[in-house]
Amino acid sequence: MKQNPMRALNVLALALLLAAPAAAAAQQTPAAAQGGALATAAGKTLRVDDAAGLIAANPQVPAEANMVRELANRWIDYALLATAYAQDSTLAAIDVDRLTRDQREEMAVSEVMRRGVRVDTAFTDAQLAQAWAEVGPGEEVHVRHILFQVEATAPQARRDSVRRLAESVRQQAAAPGADFAALAQRYSQDPGSKDRGGELDWFGHGVMVQPFETAAFALQAGQVSGLVETPFGLHVIKLEGRRRQEIGDQKEPFRQFLVQRRLQEGARRFVDSLSTAAHLTVDAGAPAVMRELARAGGGPP
Repeated sequence: MKQNPMRALNVLALALLLAAPAAAAAQQTPAAAQGGALATAAGKTLRVDDAAGLIAANPQVPAEANMVRELANRWIDYALLATAYAQDSTLAAIDVDRLTRDQREEMAVSEVMRRGVRVDTAFTDAQLAQAWAEVGPGEEVHVRHILFQVEATAPQARRDSVRRLAESVRQQAAAPGADFAALAQRYSQDPGSKDRGGELDWFGHGVMVQPFETAAFALQAGQVSGLVETPFGLHVIKLEGRRRQEIGDQKEPFRQFLVQRRLQEGARRFVDSLSTAAHLTVDAGAPAVMRELARAGGGPP
């Protein structure tokens, strides 16, 4: 539906009226200057007072410009539909075929897929456990770290200075009986973990930047790493522990994940079988033609 440019001004005017009624009374708004009309459709007019009354009667609706705009849009839709019904109570003038075409096509595709995609979506507890071990979150580690920030563009002398400090602290942290948390509180430049003695939450693969992850997962419990360089700077890492997350209360969500994955695989096989049965082929030049059509924003002649 094409929006009248004046509607945006009127929406803003209503928002101003609702937000600051005293100022509105003292100064005429753009909407008031034009008779207070927010929207016009089928010879009917939605005025500022009307819209304000609707919103006032529904306190759960915030008096914001975007909500007023949505109210005006909905009013136009209903005004046009009411006018069509008044002219013809059978609504014969409405092109129902066009209005429902997309929904009917979606329903038809869904029905074809329902009939054609036949997969076993039942999983035993043993199958769930095996899948969890293979594609679940896997192993997690719990670490502390000390960060020494150094910019990649810093002069070499600055980088060397930071590296010497980091190596000195690393040696202290690796010494028997060293208090890693105290060293982190003293030296670390990571504001998110410094006050916690460098402690980070448990994390699995794919969470941290690669050099940090690789170093953390290579450590044994209680072991301190060498210097690890990442885009954030230089790190000293200590492994506190590792665990494999149990399926626990994730059992049912994980089961649904496996069901959806199996249905998607079945749908893909079904579509592939239709393509094979129809002996579909793609002309060698078709991709280039489609890209050209997409750039031109048009369709085939």
